Amino acid sequence: MSLPTSTIPAVLDALLAQLTARLTVLPVDGDPVEVYDGETALLAAQCIQVVGVSNATQEWGATGLSRVWESYDVNLQIRVFAGSDNQPWARARAYLIYGVLLAAPLRDDPGMGGLVMEAEPSFTGLVNGPTDKGGRVAIVPAVVHVDAELA
Repeated sequence: MSLPTSTIPAVLDALLAQLTARLTVLPVDGDPVEVYDGETALLAAQCIQVVGVSNATQEWGATGLSRVWESYDVNLQIRVFAGSDNQPWARARAYLIYGVLLAAPLRDDPGMGGLVMEAEPSFTGLVNGPTDKGGRVAIVPAVVHVDAELA
């Protein structure tokens, strides 16, 4: 029997799929995407970006290859662009998206096969202000801490 080397790929796919199913946003796996039509940013500038994974550890169980535990942080950025000076709207929309992230039942996702034991979202602040293209942006950096077991 061969074990997968990590739950990280499946967790990233499931997280983006869950958020996309609940929101009208662009999931970005990797570098942020800037979508402009001339000088105006399009709605696709509302995105959830997977920045990367940090603090990853694996621990082998005492029974050899039968159990492997993982712990890691999925680093995200929630970005919302307002094409006007409406900073409160951009900030409120970013935190609405964060609220959906809080409610994402990653632990109960059938695609995870029961591997995720715990998935705890938290946010690490807020960056907001004008953009160089006009309009306003709100960025909420977020972290989802995951504890998982490779069976």
